[in-house]
Amino acid sequence: MSRSTVVIGIVIGLVAPLSVGAAYFSTANTVAPAEEVVDDIYAAGQRIDIRHGVQGDVYAVGDSVSVAGSVTGDVVVGGNLVSIAGIIGDDVFAGGDIVELSFERADDVFAVGQFVTLSDASRVEGDVYVGGQNIVLAGQVAGSVRARGPEITITSSATIEGDLITYGDQKPTIEEGATIKGTVEHRVAKFPGREPGARDYILRWVRSVVSWFVAALVLLYLLPRFTAVVVGVAQRRTGASLGLGVLWLALVVPILALLAVTIVGLPLVLVIIFMTGTVVAAGIIYSHLILGTWVMRRLTKQTSQVLTWQHAIVGAFVLKMISLIPVIGWVVVVVLSVLAIGAVLLALNSKLRVSGSSKTT
Repeated sequence: MSRSTVVIGIVIGLVAPLSVGAAYFSTANTVAPAEEVVDDIYAAGQRIDIRHGVQGDVYAVGDSVSVAGSVTGDVVVGGNLVSIAGIIGDDVFAGGDIVELSFERADDVFAVGQFVTLSDASRVEGDVYVGGQNIVLAGQVAGSVRARGPEITITSSATIEGDLITYGDQKPTIEEGATIKGTVEHRVAKFPGREPGARDYILRWVRSVVSWFVAALVLLYLLPRFTAVVVGVAQRRTGASLGLGVLWLALVVPILALLAVTIVGLPLVLVIIFMTGTVVAAGIIYSHLILGTWVMRRLTKQTSQVLTWQHAIVGAFVLKMISLIPVIGWVVVVVLSVLAIGAVLLALNSKLRVSGSSKTT
């Protein structure tokens, strides 16, 4: 399976359900379905515990994420402690500090973490791509393994039908009894100017999601009322927000050029540059909250929602997934950012009007 196929598959898996029937969606401190779920699961919370079967995909993020029931589709999870068991019908995408994989079967596996373990009970029908500080592979792999990290151990119980390719400062530890039917190749990681590997891309992506999530969270809690107004304007006046955003960005450069040729206009140029930078930065951050609200409204079928950290993490995650799509993804990101900029300007205008009317009264 090619990387582009994987990326497009993830994006389709995240976006496609938004236009169909309602899936199982939950954001709570503890998410633990009491019975089998005949649909996709979207969950965010402190503790995610999926013990029963899922006839669909699983998308979950939390401090502790455990998937013990059988899943017919993909499993896409992230958290501090991630544990996946059962029978997985499709691929596994897992990221966390500690990642423990002990499923009976899965197709391809993509995992990154501080400590990543593929237990001796695991069976992978496809390939394994893994990156981490301490990697232990003890299961059965029908395809090839690509692993990157300073400590890689292939235990005596491991069987790899394909190739084993490792990247790092030290060669992997291959215990006596381990079976590797393909070629074994180790490549020394050249950090200065080296080519970025799969782990680098994954970590960069995760850091980006976390950064935008934190930025959105800061605005949400520092400016809760204004943030609610911006998100509300973007939903109620989508066309006006997008039009104003385009108009603002189209006119600001010519205006700055005209003011710059006059001595009197130079101070105003600096003010406009500062204001434009602030509005653009705020708009880009708010675009994640706007998207997160749209996604959660569609999934929960609730028209009115109180903005929470779940909206921020869902928006950051989905927007970064969309951005992975070549060309179209970045077009969506730009359009959403311009829309958010327009919503910020409309919200500011509304706030100034309210302040002006209160002073006159």
